[in-house]
Amino acid sequence: MAAGPDTGPWERAGLYDPGDANADERRALLEYLTARGATIEQMVEAHKQGSLPAVASDLVTRGKNTLLPVTEVSARSGMSLERVLRVLVASGLPVEADSMVPEKSIELLSVFQMGSELMGDEAILAFTRVLGAAAIQIAEAAVALFYSELGPGTGREGGDELTRAKIGEAATLTFTAVPEVLTQMVMDQFERAQRRALMARGWDSEIHPDTEVVALGFVDLVGSTAWAQGWSCATSPWRSPGSSRPRGRRRSVTAGASSR
Repeated sequence: MAAGPDTGPWERAGLYDPGDANADERRALLEYLTARGATIEQMVEAHKQGSLPAVASDLVTRGKNTLLPVTEVSARSGMSLERVLRVLVASGLPVEADSMVPEKSIELLSVFQMGSELMGDEAILAFTRVLGAAAIQIAEAAVALFYSELGPGTGREGGDELTRAKIGEAATLTFTAVPEVLTQMVMDQFERAQRRALMARGWDSEIHPDTEVVALGFVDLVGSTAWAQGWSCATSPWRSPGSSRPRGRRRSVTAGASSR
């Protein structure tokens, strides 16, 4: 029979106690995480936070982005450090001059530079803030979805540590497909926005560039349209006795299909 893994390092790190009632459950989890490349340091840090099973999820995304000092990113992008920090903060990253940032930030900065050359820094910074806010909302929604459907107290979180680790890992793997799907969704909506803009404004339009064309629609949720259609001065509760005019301020009522 093959010998099991050496549990000594786990015991010394405070991750495993062979005398504990749940020793078998913990050992199964540690074996699973170690086989996937988790280090003792990673597991100890997660254990301190009471989230050891979550290491399986972290392993799905951790290491995908090489981290570099933001000063190196600045040098490689050809941008000043101050400008790089402005762009990254606008994109939703809380960075400072001594921060480590993803190497892929260089690509983000390159695209920012392209847009800036066309429209200027301030305009593209404003657009970058929109992108950053959207990214934050999507990420937060994904995490909230997991905890509401598969998190602690849902009854679906798994009965042991290894099961919880596998559920979190599967959910994170599923999320890694979102960026590709989102790319297609954004391009679809961009094409729709282009068509709407051309129909509303076009190149020959006399509309001033600072004017925004919008359409307003009203949905009658309480049946007021039908009420208004049957309204008359003769039956108005505001009508004074012996008078053909309602009491108080004159009221204007719009009825018909155009008011819906």
